[in-house]
Amino acid sequence: MREPRIKRKLIYFHIDEYFRDAITASVLKLELEKKGWTLIYGNRFTARVLRYFEWIFDAVILPKPHFMQEIFEYEKIPKLQSKYVMLYTENIGIIADDTYPKMVLKGALDKDFMEGRKNCVEKVSAFCFWGRKVSDVISNEYPELSDRCYVVGHPRHDRRAIYKSITNSSDKTIGLISRYCTLNDYMIRSPLETLVNRYIVDDIYEYRNDQSGDSLKFERRGDTVAEDLYLEAVDVKNTILLIRKLINSGHKVSFKVHPRENYEAWISIMNNADLKIDIAGPRVPFSKWVLQQRCVIGPPSTSFYDSLMLGVYPISMSGLDKKRSKFINKMYEENNKLMNHIIAPDSIDKIVDLVQRASSLKLPVEAEIVLKSEADYPECSNSVQKVGAVLEKILCVSTSTPRKITFYYHIYTATICLLSYIGSLIEPFRPSTNSSKFYMTRSVVSNIDRMAHENKV
Repeated sequence: MREPRIKRKLIYFHIDEYFRDAITASVLKLELEKKGWTLIYGNRFTARVLRYFEWIFDAVILPKPHFMQEIFEYEKIPKLQSKYVMLYTENIGIIADDTYPKMVLKGALDKDFMEGRKNCVEKVSAFCFWGRKVSDVISNEYPELSDRCYVVGHPRHDRRAIYKSITNSSDKTIGLISRYCTLNDYMIRSPLETLVNRYIVDDIYEYRNDQSGDSLKFERRGDTVAEDLYLEAVDVKNTILLIRKLINSGHKVSFKVHPRENYEAWISIMNNADLKIDIAGPRVPFSKWVLQQRCVIGPPSTSFYDSLMLGVYPISMSGLDKKRSKFINKMYEENNKLMNHIIAPDSIDKIVDLVQRASSLKLPVEAEIVLKSEADYPECSNSVQKVGAVLEKILCVSTSTPRKITFYYHIYTATICLLSYIGSLIEPFRPSTNSSKFYMTRSVVSNIDRMAHENKV
């Protein structure tokens, strides 16, 4: 495959999780080609090389400010030469709820900034938030950042990132989603290990600024592991019982595994239990999968936002266990603003009855207001175009020297190709792969490129 020619601007896009973020990168590459620009895909593997070549890029797009500190030495961040743009991979739900402004600030600006270490945030040229809620909180609390705040909408809901549904309504299945990342960790860490590691230290804060006295305690999912284990155990039980009931009622079931779970574990479990369901492949984008469902059922999740925005009604399993609410902390997704408008039946039989009339369930007006404020729905259909406009605005003046950049660009790409090839050779001998661990081989790049072209409108 011939290397792309250097064009007017060179942009680096970090794909943190392949199954989630690759479609956004693919669509943005297509968008920037209209401007005659070149977009290069990156990930955690290529970031090791980026630290030596960041200056060749006009802009580097990362998911959050703290990624700069993970890639570069903290003291050197102010001297970085590229423009840094934050395009968030998650920016809805509790972390976008202005009822909890400290959580919004920490979610958008990260722990280091909230504790007084500002190098990463001060280096950012543009924050691309999904909705007005987050942008307003940041601008109100830190007015000096307001001119760098942009609302672009949910990028994975750009019209070019949404697959066209080719499934007839009669062939659609009942979709179930999982969210059991502690019990079934994609890094193959045992629940016991996760539990011990969380409580072996006395840290109880999302952040604590000793100088200002400002702090925020852990009250989110993932921070309170003991409670999470109970919730996940109850939800797994009800998932299995619901699958059995749906199958016995004559329904076809499709199961979508959370990207931070071990996919192979579910394959083994369902086969051993002889549960005849479809398990969607890990590389199938959520938007493509959900459009093949009559409804989506699962524990409270930001996936409910995605489902509603695609016209598929979600049903929550949170009402199936009366003791469950005792383990819900203040900043769990069960308490996000959208959940006030999601049906949560108190029995499996009621869920099955609800499935029968799933096609008649409509998006409540109140829920649409939440989607607008947090994800810029429905204007997010042009999200990636808005990201392109932000890049164009911050890159209106260029100081690069094309000949020198071209030379080092080819050194960078050759290095990535070589290291990716070597990595792919040893990959079969590694214990597991996941959405965050992949090599940027030419075949992977080609697969990402095809995502947008397959949806091209």
